[in-house]
Amino acid sequence: MFFKYPDLSHLRVFGFKCWYVVPKSKVQKLDARSKAGIMIGYSSMSKGYKTWDLESSKLIVIRNVTFDESSVDTSEIFLSIGILGNVADPGEKLRKKRPTT
Repeated sequence: MFFKYPDLSHLRVFGFKCWYVVPKSKVQKLDARSKAGIMIGYSSMSKGYKTWDLESSKLIVIRNVTFDESSVDTSEIFLSIGILGNVADPGEKLRKKRPTT
């Protein structure tokens, strides 16, 4: 309990591409057994990662996830699913809302 470092191996970077395993009950014989998604966060209700499914545009909480942390530029993914909208610079939206004095 004392003088031990906490285990941080489960922490991942938000926004990176990931691959999650589709449950066997939802897969037929020749279907793909994994799907691409984006890591959005951690579930507060269960031991799982919140992932955004790129194909069906749904939020899924799942434990069996493999992360692709080698892909650095995630802004194209966010633009394609509409998280950032049509703004290339996320700070631009905030600067437009502030009144200038």
